[in-house]
Amino acid sequence: MEVAPAKVGVQGSSGPSIGKSQLGKSDFLKLLVNQLKSQNPLEPMNNETFITQLAQFSTLEQMQTMNDNLAALATLELLGQASSLIGKEVETAPDAEGKVISGKVTEVELHKGAPVLRVNGKEVALGDIIKIMEPKA
Repeated sequence: MEVAPAKVGVQGSSGPSIGKSQLGKSDFLKLLVNQLKSQNPLEPMNNETFITQLAQFSTLEQMQTMNDNLAALATLELLGQASSLIGKEVETAPDAEGKVISGKVTEVELHKGAPVLRVNGKEVALGDIIKIMEPKA
């Protein structure tokens, strides 16, 4: 049986945007449903083939769930690292204007999944920190 190629990046697909060379869970399910709709009733799909495709779909779903869980774990890890800097003196790399921010970290917030520290009333990304010191007594 011949199946038409799937369109990747179709509007209305659920889940995060996926690169053009990869199919997502919804794309795989659409492909399977289209395959079932267009099969020849006199020569239905082989049971083994159908079970294999369902197993692949299940595996894909589990991998996406695991990927989501790993992303959440990475966010928590970064938040833990950032929160350990509360009360410490830090210094940032110079910005485009050559300004360096230094001072005591007073709080940490998550902005769009990335930790942001408050240093001397200014927001500083965790990745901009280049020096960490114990607070001056």
